[in-house]
Amino acid sequence: MAIRKRRNIRGEFLFFILFFLFSALFFGQDKLSNEDKKLREDILTEFKSKGEEGLRNFAKNKTDSITPKFIAEFSEAGVKGKKEEWLKICTIIAEEKKDEKITANVQGYVHLAKGDAHFDSGDNTKAMEMYEKALPLFEKAGDPVGQGSVYKRKGDVYFNTGEHEKAGEMYDKAMTLYEKAGRKVDF
Repeated sequence: MAIRKRRNIRGEFLFFILFFLFSALFFGQDKLSNEDKKLREDILTEFKSKGEEGLRNFAKNKTDSITPKFIAEFSEAGVKGKKEEWLKICTIIAEEKKDEKITANVQGYVHLAKGDAHFDSGDNTKAMEMYEKALPLFEKAGDPVGQGSVYKRKGDVYFNTGEHEKAGEMYDKAMTLYEKAGRKVDF
C-alpha cells in the first residue's frame, strides 16, 4: 500500500495569490511626484547630452532638489523598469553627493537589479546571493522599502523552489517593512 503525501493546496493557493499581489503592487505605478518626474527627465537629458561630467555639474547645481528620497525612488524605478542607465546615473549622483547612506542605498538597488536578472534567467541561487548582498546595504541606508523589496524577492525565490512556508515568512517581513515606510499593502 503506497502512502500518499498530502499536499497543502490551501496553503499553496494562498502563497500563489500573495505572490501575484506583491508582483502587481511593485510593478505598478511610478511613485514620483510631477516635480520629481520633471527633475528625473532633466537628469536623463543632461546625462544623454553632456555625459557623466555634465551630470556631475548638474547634480552640484541642483543639490537641494536631488534629495536622498528622490535618489532612492529614482533607483527603485530603475530596478522596476530594468533601466540600467538609471542605476548608473544614480550611482554617479550618489558619488557626487558624497553621502555613505545614499551610496549604500544605490548599491543596494544595483544588487537588487542583478538579483532580478538572475531570477528572471532561472538562477535562483545567484539571485539569492545578490539579494543577500543588497539587504545590509539597505539596512545601512535605513531604507525600509529597499529592505522590504529584498524580503519580497527572497519570498519569490522560495516560492519558486516550492518552499512555501519560507516564502510566507519573507512576504510577512516585506509587508511589515512596507507598512513601516507608509506604503499601502492591501491583502
